[in-house]
Amino acid sequence: MLNNNVVQGIITQVSPKPTIILGIVTLLKDTIIESIDNKTSTNVILDLNGKNITCSSGAAITNNGTLKVQDDNTTKGTIQGTTIGILNNASKSLTINSGTVKSTASGSTSYAIHNKGTLIV
Repeated sequence: MLNNNVVQGIITQVSPKPTIILGIVTLLKDTIIESIDNKTSTNVILDLNGKNITCSSGAAITNNGTLKVQDDNTTKGTIQGTTIGILNNASKSLTINSGTVKSTASGSTSYAIHNKGTLIV
C-alpha cells in the first residue's frame, strides 16, 4: 500500500488499492502494490523520481482521468505490471515524458501500455 513514506502527494488509502486524487505525486521509494487507480476527471502528474512501482497482479496503473508520467531523476524509474504496465481507458489521456513502462507477462494479453484513449509519448 502506498503511504506518506512512499509518496509525496494527495492520495486516498483504499486498501490495498491506493487511489490518486489530485496533483503531483512523487515516488519516494520503490514499492510493490496491487494497483493504482487514477480517478475519473482527475489531472495527475506521477514523478517516478528514479524509483520503481511493481504490481503484484494485473495492471500497475489504471488511468481514468489525465495522467502524466515523468521522472526528473538521472536514474529513471520503472512502472511494471504483471499483465499491463498502464491501462489507459477510453477517452482518457496518458502522457509519458520519461521513465520505463513494462509488463512481465508474455503473449497476446501482455502490454506495457494498453491504450484505449489518447497517448502521447
